[in-house]
Order: sequence, then structure tokens, then C-alpha cells
Amino acid sequence: MSVYDKTFDMVIDKALNILFDKKVDIYTFALYYDHEGWAVEVCADTVYNSQRTVRASNAFNREQFFAAIKRSDLETATVWNCNTGRSFSLGEFQYKMLGWEPIKAPNNSVPFFRAMVRALIRNSHKIAALTRNPEQLVLCCSTKNSEVGLIWFHEDGA
Repeated sequence: MSVYDKTFDMVIDKALNILFDKKVDIYTFALYYDHEGWAVEVCADTVYNSQRTVRASNAFNREQFFAAIKRSDLETATVWNCNTGRSFSLGEFQYKMLGWEPIKAPNNSVPFFRAMVRALIRNSHKIAALTRNPEQLVLCCSTKNSEVGLIWFHEDGA
């Protein structure tokens, strides 16, 4: 057991209670460490919101992509490839700052982020109860250098 387990489980439970009350059909569920705010929170998204975000992003990317192609700048064009899947832009998720809890990751952050991913795995069946399509549910969490560093399908999923 990690010293962080109780805190991360509490954050997830608080978020699940809010989402259950709202009867939300979850598509993506993230346990996020806010490096600037020194806090852990849950961000959750629906399929509709994710698709809307991807469409908006792709509209912008398309213009940049073809401008780079027109200039024969293939290296720059690769930066503007389309997103063929879901959004992982936590700031665009429909539900943010759920279960927010202040906590500072230590300098030796490996145990901290390992505990985050293990908390999501440990609670994944409770999280999956929030979706009509568990095979599409994606879980993700922060790592030391990325707000969305680890991404995987729920174990009953694809």
C-alpha cells in the first residue's frame, strides 16, 4: 500500500459521486495532477463533447496542414495531422476539477505517479459503471512530465 492510496481513492470516489448524481455517460476518465496548482483532481468527458472538441481542433489543423503542404513543408505538416480519435485535452473535458484535493508531488515522484495509475486500475470497475459502453472507456493519468502521460482502455474494453 502506498501512502497516497487513501487520498487518490478519495478523489476518485468524490468525482464518481458527482458523476453518478448527474447520470453522466463517461467516455474518458482522467486522474490529473495539476503541476502548477499542486492538486489532484478528476477530469471526465463524454463521447459527444470529445467528438465536438476533435472536430473543432481538426478544422483548425486542416488549415495549417494544407498551408504547410502548399509550402512543401512536410515536416511542419506532420505537426498538424488530424486527430482520428478522442480528445485528451483535459481543459476541454466536460467535467473538470472533480474531487479536487491539494497535494504536492515529492521530488522523488515515481511512487506518487505509480500510486495514481494504481488507484485508477483499482477503481476501474466503479468507473466503468458510469458508461453504457465499457468497451470504449479510456482511463488516463498524469505522469511527472505530462498531464496525460498514461492512457489505456478499461480492462473489459478493447
